[in-house]
Amino acid sequence: MSQFDHLQAPRTFAYRQSSVHVIKHYQFTCDNRIYFTETAHVDLSNHTYHLELSLQATTNAQGIAVDFHHIDKLYHTHLSPYLDGQLLNETLPEMSTTAENIAYWIWEQLTGVLPHDVSLHTLVLYEKPEQGVKLTHDMLS
Repeated sequence: MSQFDHLQAPRTFAYRQSSVHVIKHYQFTCDNRIYFTETAHVDLSNHTYHLELSLQATTNAQGIAVDFHHIDKLYHTHLSPYLDGQLLNETLPEMSTTAENIAYWIWEQLTGVLPHDVSLHTLVLYEKPEQGVKLTHDMLS
């Protein structure tokens, strides 16, 4: 017998139906040559980036705004193959692969595949634990 056996479904699933921000964190490790000029660059080998996403959605009758597993699937299908374990200069569009440009690219890719009732509110890409880039919906509207 389990401690959960006596439980029954609640009378109300959603405590409230309102807008929330769902937060997801990812990390990817890659190689990257960042160009500052045609001849000046820095090489980042086996470099780990941290990505934080804030997605805005409204909770439904079950009290869920967006399924975390669905967002994971979108990340692993549309972003990770171009980022994790890659040489970014070969998998991303031809651009200097600065944190700013990578963040813009991630924003563009993700907003193109999100469900119609979910919007990307904030994206933070950390190049190092103490520095990164933040994009917001207001900035890109």
